[in-house]
Amino acid sequence: RDSSQHSLFWWALKVVCGTLLIASLFLMTLYNVSGLIEFPQLLAQALVVSGGAMTLWHYRILKRHSERNLQEPNKLIESQGFFRWLRHPMYAGEFLTYTGLVLLAANEFAIGVLFNSYLALIKQARAEDQFLANRFGNSYARWKDRTGLLLPRF
Repeated sequence: RDSSQHSLFWWALKVVCGTLLIASLFLMTLYNVSGLIEFPQLLAQALVVSGGAMTLWHYRILKRHSERNLQEPNKLIESQGFFRWLRHPMYAGEFLTYTGLVLLAANEFAIGVLFNSYLALIKQARAEDQFLANRFGNSYARWKDRTGLLLPRF
């Protein structure tokens, strides 16, 4: 497969995983089923909300700087929002959101889906790294040296 098909596969998998996590939470709530562990709901909800906000905020940053569309960036965003420390803050936000959803509905199915969503997010981020490296060359290499994939590099 070429890199765009590879990237599309991981993007689709992470979307399916997110949908399954929401469905799992919905069904557990609908049928009043308890999770495997009791986790403070407020903290889990905070992860969902903060992860969603982080994803949307960085989407807006990218959209604001995109002349055509996000699939063909003409500028490498390195200094706004969490792009200062992370190459993929939108995926880091999804990581937080998915984790929060599982903590709200901790069951065997959701935990299995969570690990698949983590894999998909990491693979998608790496596929996009390759695209950005090809598109922006040395500027990307310098940015990569000082930032982390999904977690800040200290």
